[in-house]
Formats: sequence, structure tokens, C-alpha cells
Amino acid sequence: MTLRLWLQVGFYMILFLAGLQRIPAELYEAAKMDGAKSGWQTFWNITLPQLRATAVAVLILLLIAAIRRSTSSTTSSQCQLRQAAAGIPLLISLGRHRIMGTVAPAH
Repeated sequence: MTLRLWLQVGFYMILFLAGLQRIPAELYEAAKMDGAKSGWQTFWNITLPQLRATAVAVLILLLIAAIRRSTSSTTSSQCQLRQAAAGIPLLISLGRHRIMGTVAPAH
């Protein structure tokens, strides 16, 4: 149980680090030119809103993990619910990156 918790913390930390790396440096430069102070002001107005999608994905993954741990008996309907819930993060990431709905050009 404890090992699983530490493995999950590392996974979520990697997700947040990837989210931080996705934030363009130009946003911070523009905020500095507009007079924003570095520190809490840039964190609340730039960093936190840019990490919203990552935070939602992490919360959904935590919810799925909690549901999986809380159900001790497995019936067929619970298995179907778990399989359906497992695809939610993929759908969120596809929608976030606007991959859904794009079509390759015809030759």
C-alpha cells in the first residue's frame, strides 16, 4: 500500500513537471514587461491557470484510483465501469491537444 502511494506521487509529480515545461517562457516575459512582479503574482496569474488541464487530469486519475481501491468485490458492471473510466484521461489529453477532429490532408 505504501509503495503504491509513493509510486503514484512520483507519477503525478512527473505530470505536473511536464505541464510546467509546456508553459511558454514568452508569457512570463510579457508579464514582466507589463509590470507583474515575479513570485506569487506570476504564479497565480500565469502558472496556475496554465496548469489547470494537468490538475484536472491528475484529479480524474486520483478519482479512478480511489474507485478502484474502494471496490473490493468485482461484478461485471463494476468491471465495465472501470474499463470505461480508464479511457477518460486519454480522451482529456486528446481534447486538450486538439488531436480529435483533425484529419490528414487528402492527396
